[in-house]
Amino acid sequence: MLLRLALLFALLCWHSPSRAETAVIATLEWPPYIGATLPQEGGSAAVVRAAFKAVGREVRFEYLPWARAVEDGSHRSGLAGYFPAYQSAERDAKGLRSAPIGASRVGFARRPDQALRWRRLDDLRELRLGVVRGFVNTAEFDQRMKDGRLKTEAAVSDEVNLRKLVFGRVQAAVVDQAVFNALMHKELAAHRHELVFDEARLLEEKPLYVYFQRNAQGQRWRALFNQGLAKIEIQRVFDAALAGASE
Repeated sequence: MLLRLALLFALLCWHSPSRAETAVIATLEWPPYIGATLPQEGGSAAVVRAAFKAVGREVRFEYLPWARAVEDGSHRSGLAGYFPAYQSAERDAKGLRSAPIGASRVGFARRPDQALRWRRLDDLRELRLGVVRGFVNTAEFDQRMKDGRLKTEAAVSDEVNLRKLVFGRVQAAVVDQAVFNALMHKELAAHRHELVFDEARLLEEKPLYVYFQRNAQGQRWRALFNQGLAKIEIQRVFDAALAGASE
């Protein structure tokens, strides 16, 4: 009798569908790209999920403060990597960069009555500029910040960075345009007439990536992810997620 039960259990296990392999990726709250309460968890999350689904894998996101997401995503066991990230030489040395998953328009937020007049970053050296701790800006900007040729003040998030701008702690704040718009329509709606995104001059339009851990498992995850990414229409998936957020 016991032998029959054992054989029946083995048969059921043999015919049960296997659970899809799941990548766990560290991230942050960064609407509209990624957010735990957004439809499909945001536009970039939808792209990453669709890419993994295209190769029969699943993904789960672990939300952390950004500096910790980068650190844990780069080294912690159980995580495959982190996203959405800008490219930098330091990140390339420590991790394995995916194919691009989208793009980000990076510029300055400012007060409407305080126009920014600059052609080179050196023109901004007398201003106090808000940045987010752990974020890559541009290579030139970050080098000047490191050398002390730009005066910057770091915040823990884009929302805090923009609040500093509202209350005059900084004179301009580095921010992604879509993130700025999302924050001004929700968390900072009470201040929507007090700040504008300066479209006269962007810092840079930057690709976004997933960074996988620099090990054998990370190489495997990156290869699978890039295969899946090549099978989907990135912009269509991203736009569909944002359309759901606006409904």
